[in-house]
Amino acid sequence: MARTPQANPGFSVNAREILRRENRSVWRKAAAGCLALMIILGPGLVPMALAEENSGKAPLPANVYGKLPMVSSGAVSPDGKHVALIMATGENRGAIFLSIPDLKPVGSVRVGPEGGKVRRVVFPANDRVLVEMSEAVNPFKGQIGVNSSNRTGLREYYRFISVSLDGKDQVMLGHDFESSWLNTAFTVWSKRIDETLKSTERTIPMAAFEVETSTRVYNLYDVNLTTGRMVLRHHGNSKTREYVLDENGEVVARVDESDANNTFEFFVKEGSNWRSAIKRQGLTGGNPFFSRLIDGTGEFVSVEAEQGTDFPSLLTYDRKNLTPKKRFEIPGVEFSGAIIDPASHTIVGVLLNTDEEKQVFFDNDLIETRKVIGKFFNGASFSLVSWDKEKSKFLVEGEADNGVPAYYLYDRTAQKLIFITSQYPELMNIELGERQAIKYKARDKVGIPAYLTLPAGVPGKKLPMVVFPHGGPAARDHLEFDFIAEFLASRGYAVLQPNFRGSKGFGRTWERAGWREWGGVMQNDVTDGVKALIRAGIADPERICIMGASYGGYAALAGATLTPELYSCAISIAGVSDPLGMLSRAVERNGRESSTVDYWKLSIGDPAADADRIKAISPARHADAARAPILLLHGKEDTVVNVEQSRLMERRLKAAGKPVTLIELNGDDHWLSIGETRIALLEHTERFLAQHLAAKVPAEPAAAASSSGPQPATAGR
Repeated sequence: MARTPQANPGFSVNAREILRRENRSVWRKAAAGCLALMIILGPGLVPMALAEENSGKAPLPANVYGKLPMVSSGAVSPDGKHVALIMATGENRGAIFLSIPDLKPVGSVRVGPEGGKVRRVVFPANDRVLVEMSEAVNPFKGQIGVNSSNRTGLREYYRFISVSLDGKDQVMLGHDFESSWLNTAFTVWSKRIDETLKSTERTIPMAAFEVETSTRVYNLYDVNLTTGRMVLRHHGNSKTREYVLDENGEVVARVDESDANNTFEFFVKEGSNWRSAIKRQGLTGGNPFFSRLIDGTGEFVSVEAEQGTDFPSLLTYDRKNLTPKKRFEIPGVEFSGAIIDPASHTIVGVLLNTDEEKQVFFDNDLIETRKVIGKFFNGASFSLVSWDKEKSKFLVEGEADNGVPAYYLYDRTAQKLIFITSQYPELMNIELGERQAIKYKARDKVGIPAYLTLPAGVPGKKLPMVVFPHGGPAARDHLEFDFIAEFLASRGYAVLQPNFRGSKGFGRTWERAGWREWGGVMQNDVTDGVKALIRAGIADPERICIMGASYGGYAALAGATLTPELYSCAISIAGVSDPLGMLSRAVERNGRESSTVDYWKLSIGDPAADADRIKAISPARHADAARAPILLLHGKEDTVVNVEQSRLMERRLKAAGKPVTLIELNGDDHWLSIGETRIALLEHTERFLAQHLAAKVPAEPAAAASSSGPQPATAGR
C-alpha cells in the first residue's frame, strides 16, 4: 500500500524493477490463460499494457475501483499440482483452476450472478474443488428455515458445489435435501481423505442445519464429493452450534447454545456419552469458545482473554481434564483469528489484529518460508493464503509496489515468486493515495488511532475531507487497500478513518468503552478527529462530509443530526437510523433471550431501561436538526440492517423539509457483494460530493501540521 516514506520505505529500486519485469513476463506467458478465462467468465480482464497506458492520465472511472476484485481468494491442492482461484469479470463470478507451475487453466465453474455469490474455494481432495456460495433467501416462503412466528426476514444461506478440475463434473452438495439452501457455512472435515478410494466413494464430514418438525437442527453428515448425497452421521439438537473433529475425522466435542439464559456449553464425547465440560456466558453476542480446534498435539485450542486480562492468549486444553495452559501471547496485541493448516486442519499460527493483519506461525517450515518470501516484498504487507501438504507450493497475497493487492505463487524448492494477477489490474501502475497511520487527541485527552489518506501529488492543506468511520461497531480499519477510500482520494478528497473507542483490535477495555455509547463517546471520537484535522490545517472546515456503512452509516446520520454544524453533507450506506427499531427487529428475528439480542443490548442499550437515552441519539428522531444534504444508499437484500432503516430516515427528513436522496440497491446485501451496485455507489457518491464539497486542489504549498493536530503513530500504542 502507498505510505509515507517514514512509515515504510517500500521496495528498493532493484527489487521494484525485478518484480515489474517478472510481472510483465508472467502476463505475456499467461495470455492464453487470460483469453480462456474471458471466454468462460466473460470479458473484463485488462492486460498490463492497458494499466500502463492509464498511468499519469485523468482519474480512472468509478468502475475500475468499484468492480469486484479480479481475484478474491484461492487455495492450493494437497499435492501442489493445482491452484483454484475465485475470479470475477464484471458480474460473471466463478472459480478457475490452474496447473502448477505454468499457471495454465485446466477448468472452471461459473456461479454468478444468477447462482449466488461466491465466497471461497477449498480443496478436500486433489481432484475436487469445493466452491462456496451464498444467497439471501426468505425462510418463510417455502424455501428454507424454521417455521416460527418470531423469526422473520431474509437470511444469508450457504451451499457448496463440488467440481472436478476440468469443470465438467459439478454437483451441489446436499441436493437430496427437501429444503434448498440449508446452511453449510460452518463446515468441518478432517485431514484424512483417502485418495486410494474411487472418486465416487470418497466422503467428507460436513455440518448442516436441517428442519425437523419446525425445529432447526444442526446435524453432522458424511457428504459424498462426487454425488453430493449426505448421510447422517451424528444427530444434533436445536441448541448445537459447532462440532469438533479430531485428526481422524471423529467427533470429539460440540458446542451448544441456550437462548433461554444466553449460555454456551462445551461438551466432550466420551464413548457414546457426552460430558458437559465448560459453560460460559455469551456476553458479546457470539460463541465465547473462539476456536473450537485441535492443535498438532491433539489438544483443544482456544483464543480468548482470560479473566481480568485485556488481551487474549492462545490456550490449550488437555482432552481428559480440560485444564487450560497458556501457549502463546503477545502483550498488548489482539488476535483476530487462528491460522489453520489446509492439509491437517490443525492450528499452525495466529493472525494479529494490528495495523496490518500479520501472521505469526508456530510451524518451523512456515516460519522459515515466511522469512524467505518476505525478502521479495521488502517490508510490504503479504500473507500466506494456502499451501500444499508438503509445504512446497504457496499461494501468496501481497502488495504490489504501489499498494494494490495481488496474488502470487511461491515455489519453495526453486525459491521463486511468480506473479498471477492483481485484484485491480488497471490500478497496477497508478499512483494511489498517500496512506499513513496517525493519532489524535480526543476531548478527554485519550489518543485515538486512525488512518489518513491524502490525494496523490496534492499538498495536504485545506483539503475537502470525508470522515469515514467503520462499521461494527466492534470492528476496525486496517492500514490496507480500501476501494472506497482510494476512490475518494483519487477525486481529491482527504479521507480520515478513525478507530474510535468501541473498535476491536485494541483490547477489551477499548472495545467495551464503546458499549452504550452510540451517539456518545464513539461519536465524540469521530467528531474530535475532524476537529484535529481542521486544527492541523489539513481539512477545510467548510468542506467536510461524513460517510459510513452499517454502524458507520449510523455515525454519518448521527453526525448530520447531532453535530449538524460540522458537516457540509452526509452519506449513509446501510446505516441504522433508529436504534430502538433495530433492537426490536433483533428480538423478532432471534428471540428475546438470544445472544444476538444480548449483544445489541450491551452495544446500544436496554430498550426498556435506556429508552430515553437511545431516543436522544436516534437520527430518525432528530431529522429536523439536520442542515446538510443527506444521501442514503441501502441494499434491498440486507439481512443485517433492514432497508426499512433508510426508508424511515428518508420519510422523517422529507417530513422535516430536509434535502435527502435514497438509492435502493437492487439485489445486493449488507456487504456490497455485487460489483454493479458497488460501482453505482461510487458514482452516486462522486456526484453527491462534487455537488456539496467541490473538491479543488489548493494553489498554496503544503504547510506543516500544527502540534495540536494528528501525529504519526508510534509503536506499542
